[in-house]
Amino acid sequence: MQQEIARTVSIALISILMLFSLILVNKGRRNRPNRYLTLYLVSQIPGIAAFTFFPVCTGKLAIILYAFGQSIAILWGFFYYLFFSSVLDPDFRFRRVHILNLLPGPMAFIYALIALFPFETGTLASSFLFRNACQHLHQLFNLSIISYLATMLYRYRLVSTKQTTVANDRWIRLLAWGFVISCVYVQLANLTGTWLSISYTAIHASSLGVFLLFFSFLFYQGISQPQVFQPEKRAQATEHKTTATANTNHLLYRLDHYMQQHQPYLDPDLKLATLAQALQLTPHLLSQLINQQKGQCFNDYVNRYRTRHAMKLLHTEEYAGDTLFGILLDSGFSSKTTFYKVFRQFNGCSPNEYRQQCRAGATSR
Repeated sequence: MQQEIARTVSIALISILMLFSLILVNKGRRNRPNRYLTLYLVSQIPGIAAFTFFPVCTGKLAIILYAFGQSIAILWGFFYYLFFSSVLDPDFRFRRVHILNLLPGPMAFIYALIALFPFETGTLASSFLFRNACQHLHQLFNLSIISYLATMLYRYRLVSTKQTTVANDRWIRLLAWGFVISCVYVQLANLTGTWLSISYTAIHASSLGVFLLFFSFLFYQGISQPQVFQPEKRAQATEHKTTATANTNHLLYRLDHYMQQHQPYLDPDLKLATLAQALQLTPHLLSQLINQQKGQCFNDYVNRYRTRHAMKLLHTEEYAGDTLFGILLDSGFSSKTTFYKVFRQFNGCSPNEYRQQCRAGATSR
């Protein structure tokens, strides 16, 4: 009876996954997030089929099916992470370093074959040796899912704190928390089944039921939002450009505000990476922001602030008796040559000439 229920739910779930995948391939293949979502949905189909039908098999076939299911399941978290990240960040790309995330799949397959091939007695799913030998594979799967869930939630929190609004925020929260709740239920069901000695088939059927609800709701929400299945068009590119401009203005405000309030330029050893870390930006993004929006390189941008600070000190009576060397150190410069060169570049006169002008102006008043 339990096996019949599990197979029925499995067939319903696979049908939803296939329908969802076909619509994505047909209407949304030009949309990068949709391609990643299709990869995730398609990977579910062989994994679910393997986990559903291996309990009724015996011997080597059951072992191969189980090993295959584990090798696919171990990658589910990564595939969903690709999809979620591409929705959250339109500039997200699959990079070579991401290939390392695919290694646990074949490793789990080989390890499952080596660990389970000695067990051929009776139906594999009802064997105590099966549960004992598969415990480490379940732990590896749990670690993978938890790691990617934590990473997704961290990325969402990071983006939401940097931006006042997040595009498609309702859709993104559904993707994140729906997946979290479904995965948490499956993990709790597995733990409860182990403690209470509930059959694998019953646990598997209930887990499939939860994901059937999640994917059905995801499918409904997707088709109710036409932009999910539409390819990226010029209109969308224009909208993205407008959003990017707003984000750029916000980043410029944060940069200037931080420079004025915290005065990091007073540190003569200030580096691009240090300032980027303080602003929670990548060094590349910060450099691009200064180059394109300020029309300056990083050193010129920082030295401009240092020069203004030096001008302020030269104009202040409190520093009237200080040497120029002391003022350049207090302004964040570490070299007298650089100080004189940059000061003349921005003001058209030397620090001595500027100090004399300030004194002459004070005397005339």
